[in-house]
Amino acid sequence: MSTGVNVIDEPALRQKRHVFQNRLKAGQILAGKINGLVSTDALILGIPAGGVPVGKTVARKLHRPFDVLVVRKIQIPFEPEAGFGAISPDGTVFLNETLVKQLDLKPQAISQCVEKTSRVAKSS
Repeated sequence: MSTGVNVIDEPALRQKRHVFQNRLKAGQILAGKINGLVSTDALILGIPAGGVPVGKTVARKLHRPFDVLVVRKIQIPFEPEAGFGAISPDGTVFLNETLVKQLDLKPQAISQCVEKTSRVAKSS
């Protein structure tokens, strides 16, 4: 499993819903937050199911190329609409370690969630 994914946390937005007017506005705000952090050769990737319009807006604002990356969300066991990681098309697992710690997810639960997601990905 790959770890160490950098996450920019905005504590004021935790536990809130409908934070942004729409996905385009969310992309504009995100572009402003990461503007100085993105290298000149960066590729902006959008994840389907909401991330494509956000990513495309970020790429446009930062004058960077854009593409789509299809991944599978690793669902939080007790909140399947949210995820704590993702599996890439080549099977690489990325975990939001900060969230894993906040949720107090144990290694066995993580492995079960990863296995379930892998099975679903292979059957689609």
